[in-house]
Amino acid sequence: MIGSGLSVCLFIIFSVLSLIADVRKDIAVEAAVAVEAAVAVEVDTDVEAAVAVPQEGTRWRRLRVPAPQGLIFCSVFWRWSRMEALSPVIATDDDRCVNCHRCISVCPVKYCINGSDRTVAVNHEACIGCGSCIAVCRHGARTPLDQAGAFFADLRARVPLVVLVAPSVASVFPEDYLRLNGFLRSLGVAAVFDVSFGAELTARSYLNYLEQEQPETLLAQPCPAIVSYIELFRPELLPVLAPLESPMGHTARMIRRFYPDYADHRIAAFSPCLAKKREFEETGLIHYNVTFSSLVAYLEKTGLSLTDYSREPYTSPPAERGVLFSSPGGLLRTVTRDNPDIAGSIRKIEGPDLVYPYLDQLQEVLTAGHTPLLVDCLNCSQGCNGGPGTNLANRSIDLLEAPLEARLRENPGEPHRSDPAAIRELVDQYWEPGLYTRCYQDRSEFALLSDPSPQEMEEVLREMHKYGPEDIYHCSSCGYNDCYAMAKAIFNGINRPQNCHFYQKKEVSRLHQEQKTIMEDMIEQQKEQVRQRTRSIQSLLDFSGQGFLSFGADLRVRPEYSRECLEIFGKEIEGEHLATLLYDQHQDREDFADALELIFTGASTPDVVFGLLDKELVIREKQIEIDYRAIDNKVIMCSLVDVTERRMLEDQIARVNQLREMLLSVVINRDNFAALVREADRLLEHLNALVFRGLDQAPHHALEEVMREVHTFKANAGYLKLRKTEAAAHALEDALNDFMVLADAPPVQEGLEELSRQYRQELFAVKENLGAEWIAPDETLVIPRLQLLELEHQLREHQLRDEEIHPGTLADHLRKLQMVPFTPLVERLRRLAQDLASGRGKRLADLQFRGDNFLLDREHYQSLSHAATHLLRNMVDHGIERPHQRERAGKPAQGQVTVSCTVAEGAVSLSFEDDGAGFDTGAIGRIAREKGLLGEGETWDTAKLLKLVFSSGFSTAGQVSAVSGRGVGLAAVKEEVKGLGGRLFLKTRPGRGSRFTIVIPLQEGVQEAR
Repeated sequence: MIGSGLSVCLFIIFSVLSLIADVRKDIAVEAAVAVEAAVAVEVDTDVEAAVAVPQEGTRWRRLRVPAPQGLIFCSVFWRWSRMEALSPVIATDDDRCVNCHRCISVCPVKYCINGSDRTVAVNHEACIGCGSCIAVCRHGARTPLDQAGAFFADLRARVPLVVLVAPSVASVFPEDYLRLNGFLRSLGVAAVFDVSFGAELTARSYLNYLEQEQPETLLAQPCPAIVSYIELFRPELLPVLAPLESPMGHTARMIRRFYPDYADHRIAAFSPCLAKKREFEETGLIHYNVTFSSLVAYLEKTGLSLTDYSREPYTSPPAERGVLFSSPGGLLRTVTRDNPDIAGSIRKIEGPDLVYPYLDQLQEVLTAGHTPLLVDCLNCSQGCNGGPGTNLANRSIDLLEAPLEARLRENPGEPHRSDPAAIRELVDQYWEPGLYTRCYQDRSEFALLSDPSPQEMEEVLREMHKYGPEDIYHCSSCGYNDCYAMAKAIFNGINRPQNCHFYQKKEVSRLHQEQKTIMEDMIEQQKEQVRQRTRSIQSLLDFSGQGFLSFGADLRVRPEYSRECLEIFGKEIEGEHLATLLYDQHQDREDFADALELIFTGASTPDVVFGLLDKELVIREKQIEIDYRAIDNKVIMCSLVDVTERRMLEDQIARVNQLREMLLSVVINRDNFAALVREADRLLEHLNALVFRGLDQAPHHALEEVMREVHTFKANAGYLKLRKTEAAAHALEDALNDFMVLADAPPVQEGLEELSRQYRQELFAVKENLGAEWIAPDETLVIPRLQLLELEHQLREHQLRDEEIHPGTLADHLRKLQMVPFTPLVERLRRLAQDLASGRGKRLADLQFRGDNFLLDREHYQSLSHAATHLLRNMVDHGIERPHQRERAGKPAQGQVTVSCTVAEGAVSLSFEDDGAGFDTGAIGRIAREKGLLGEGETWDTAKLLKLVFSSGFSTAGQVSAVSGRGVGLAAVKEEVKGLGGRLFLKTRPGRGSRFTIVIPLQEGVQEAR
């Protein structure tokens, strides 16, 4: 005991003296080792020497050094530097992040990720660097960070370097892992060491530690992500974490100790792991962490291939089972070579779903005394071979491990491959007691979060709209395991209630209820207005005049008839034959007389016959309602009511009701209406494309598909009460069906035009009555409650003045004209250009637009749209050449069409320019002579010849295509521009392209955008 106490005193005295000396000298410390103190002590009991090393302005760091039994050298490595937070190993791209929280859902730590903003950020101080978030991010918002750039830059700068290569290199380059050595040496790397031999040294260190220290449990630490997890979140496990370097660290220390030629060389490591960067920074042994994925990217970027380099051996001694160290169970297979009995005392566990819950419970197991002797744990389920720095995580584990197993079987005749004693002898040459030890840091202060009190937790849950146990879903959509974990994150300011699915559900429900209340109020007000309008109509009907007359078996009108009959028939009707008064057609008169004869002859009863007669007829362009009453078997009285105004009013009311029904349906079902708008745009574009290309060219399955689309669209339009659109879609459905049987295309074209017209009319009615925003399907729409009330007020005013009401007049009352910008037409032209080019076997770059925007009314917009479409068709069909023709002419394979707009000096100047072949004036002249427009020997200048292309029926095309060739398009352009009050100019350069310029004066329908 005296010896033990003396040893501890000597150790402490030496430590204090070393501290004083170092503070005075302010020695600059390089890499991991600032001071190495070797003290010979004799210890007869287990003592843990805890040495606290202070530094001004920094935290105290506690280094744990287990004291061995017996007389040994105890080496303590102190790194005199600030205990800094872990450096970043994962980069975040805010522009790509969509705040989906997949990264949180897979993160073993979760609280190292901050979701309190519109994007999800990484708290590098608490991140363990496992890389799980990179693997699951589908948006490219997470990328790994390593030191590949610095490594290759220093290589180019001729910095002396040696490289360590992880065993998983065989998985990344199964056939070429030795060629990597040749590649590196060609770049100037002085030596390449195989970390597999470092793994052999690691196994030797573990067996020695277990034999000498006889710990109850030893937690293996080749995985830096697990080391960071323990330092940050489970510091109570630091005493059982193996105080030994990783295989990389063993290899680096071996180089410094046994390879003096490389004492001044910087060390780089090629690894499959992001977190290795932190291990290297903490130990100071290795200067660069270069992931295999960065190496592969470098080779691809530079166009280099390892197959172009020779296979070269490693500088380090050869390894045996150490080549398997990167596979799950690699440590077990290596240590059991020298100690087979230990196999039953090793717990092998890997994968984030298993290893971190295991570590979270390990302290409890340690307390209970049921732990295994050695815990071999890895973060990655496929071991290091599928690490985040390999891009191989999705490959089968069998395919990953097969190259390593094949490497183990190489050269079985060599002694170190077959003789365990020879292997041990080789390893012992590079192994020394105390050379490969390592210390750890308690970093838990970087991962501390505040736990909310019960009252604070309740307040946070209320912010998440969770008011009772029934609201605690634990759905995990936020990325955390349960609602309370999410609430803790919110309490600590690293997340927000808006990311809770339940919160969003409640918010949607609340907003839906608000909208529902508004809609119900609007509907009730509409119903009341309809009731009032119905009462008014009924009053009009009650006081309307009626005509009365009577007749006998001869069907002649008797003298007693009301004066209203004069208004109905326009003349005196006494003695007139009633059939002649009512009907114009001879057959109708005979049928009427025969029916009434049945009554006068007693062949049938009045009720039966009256039920067969017309109840309403058109007489002198008036709608007359007729009712018959039998006075006796000799006289029948007939009442006639002019219901023309009533029917007109009823028709107006029906149209208004239909419009109201449609508008209310659109308001109530705004999401469905938005979907219908998108569906209509796609359907009409699809149908127009089919008709444009030629229905007879469409395969049968394409026609069947469009039939289904039309049928679905019809149903959706009917659901939203777009009755005219529904009817037009039904008619188009019939036309398509007939075409598939009879191949008659015109009815389909007519049906498509009718569908487009009816749909645009009803869409225009929605826009004019509810506002333009209702036809913008990608925007959230909110209609003021009073808008529909004002609409109904306008309708009622029209009805009281007996004016005809239809969507067009509704639009006039709401606004006289709807101006639209020119730029949406450019987008349509851009799509049309690509379709045209594709159909003609040509390649076309995206249509370019430059210059000013301007506004047009719908009529001018439509005219300009027609003109622009014809110009674009002509340019693509006749101007732009095919790719091989363009390349032969020294042009890019892709043609270019550019639209330019200038608004100045009271006019809009709109240019359409292509870089195609231009107009062949020689061909124009030949065709002009063929058509008799140009006499023999007669010559015209270029300007006069170019004017011919705008003549109807004049075309230089060799054949008519589906796009152009009939001499109609440019003539139509000319007429459209003329209708706009504008002028049309053409400039062409043979072989260089053409430019059409339309100049339109600013006017009521064409205005400058402000």
